[in-house]
Amino acid sequence: MNCSSDIQFEGCGEGNLDRSLQGPLSLLFLSATLWLVVSSFIAAIAFWQLKFPGFIDYQCAIQNPYFGWFFDLIHQGLNYGRAVAASKSILIYGWLVQGFLGVAIWLTGHLTQKSPCKAGSYFLLGAIALWNLGILVGVVGIFSGEASGFAGFDFPKYASAILFVAYAFIGLGIGMRFAMKRCTKSTPAEWYLLGAVFWFPWFFAVAYYFVFCKVVFGVMPALVHAWYIGGLEVLVLGSLAIAALYYWIPTLLGVALNRVHSAKGAFWFFAFLGAWTGVRHLVGGPIPAWMITSSVVAGVLLLIPAIMIANHQMVPLWSHWCKVKSNPVLWYLATGGISFVVWVSLEAFLSLRGVSAALRFSYFEMGVSAVLEYSFLSMVLFGSIYAILPKLTGKELPCCVTCCSKCQFWWGFCGIITYFTGTFCAGVFMGLGINFAPMAFVATKNLASPFFWLSVVGGAMVLFANLIFVKNVAATLLAACCNSNKEGCCS
Repeated sequence: MNCSSDIQFEGCGEGNLDRSLQGPLSLLFLSATLWLVVSSFIAAIAFWQLKFPGFIDYQCAIQNPYFGWFFDLIHQGLNYGRAVAASKSILIYGWLVQGFLGVAIWLTGHLTQKSPCKAGSYFLLGAIALWNLGILVGVVGIFSGEASGFAGFDFPKYASAILFVAYAFIGLGIGMRFAMKRCTKSTPAEWYLLGAVFWFPWFFAVAYYFVFCKVVFGVMPALVHAWYIGGLEVLVLGSLAIAALYYWIPTLLGVALNRVHSAKGAFWFFAFLGAWTGVRHLVGGPIPAWMITSSVVAGVLLLIPAIMIANHQMVPLWSHWCKVKSNPVLWYLATGGISFVVWVSLEAFLSLRGVSAALRFSYFEMGVSAVLEYSFLSMVLFGSIYAILPKLTGKELPCCVTCCSKCQFWWGFCGIITYFTGTFCAGVFMGLGINFAPMAFVATKNLASPFFWLSVVGGAMVLFANLIFVKNVAATLLAACCNSNKEGCCS
């Protein structure tokens, strides 16, 4: 190893590696879990406004000369449009992207056996702090009415620039460690991890240029936004989740990964089709038909690599069912792996022109998004964090945390099923009533009302599960911090 490499990264054992990453990853995971709870509460407010649009009513307080401005600010900031944009953006960039970045940093260290030096750890801490600052600035911008208007890319121009700079530092560190890896043999986890790390800045930079720089007009910004959302969901977040599954399932089961050749084929098939899938959300829009048709075909064909990837992971889980039953981390990973195929199937079904015309603008689409964001991505992220925390702290998870993780799984699992059942039934009734029956919109809405309340119950269960997760992460990191302080005092 040359001298310049020694300045940036150090080769080390697993113990030293985990200690060098303890500070940055603790900050990443703790901030990601806090943003998850914030997103859940704002989403609950937005969802409640669908049923009671005037429940944030400030008219009675506007007469007060001292506090009227405060209630006016709350009323303006927490209207449905801004609340939905804020909760969606916080969920994507505050929880999913940030959480998976922590998993990616940890996986990179263990796959390359390279850890940042002391100065590199401080540099990484600064990049993480800058990322969270960008999220905070973006949320304030959304609540003040400066959102971009593109779902999933709602942060204002200046906040998106901060996020891009922060990610550049984090992604550069991951890429440099893989570049200095001695072993030439690679694994499927590395393929998906490296792909996601380099795909994200490409998608983000192109979307930023075409949305904010005003170089195109008409339907082109919407087309680029749809392309970005498809790439973010499939090629970035999906690849990071698949990389985690490819690493953790063989590791926790103690088995070798088979079918490596088919895994290569699945990866390239997945990478080729993933960038084409976003435009299917614009079915019926004023854009060239060949673009929509290509995207629909890509979305349907994506089922092939999805089934291949799920087969690589589910066969070992089924063969070692006794280990799965006794390890809660594998519960999360198995649920995420199955949900990946379910989500791809639902998106392929929803992208069909006749189905899209009936269900695209109903509650059904909210349920499909919940399957992606919670049942697939969040479940994999929950399991990965629970698997990393003991290695990061050097201590086994406390018994109370292990028990609470099981409780969180069942609350979240039952909650997402309840939520999807409610949104599915409500969406079908709304879609059929509006498109194929001579019913007024209000009558259709009343017909779907019982299922709406079912989805409210499911959302409340998911919110409770998220609170349990925050308590578990905070308790684990706090216990590790207290133990390290005691050991320092004793020494």
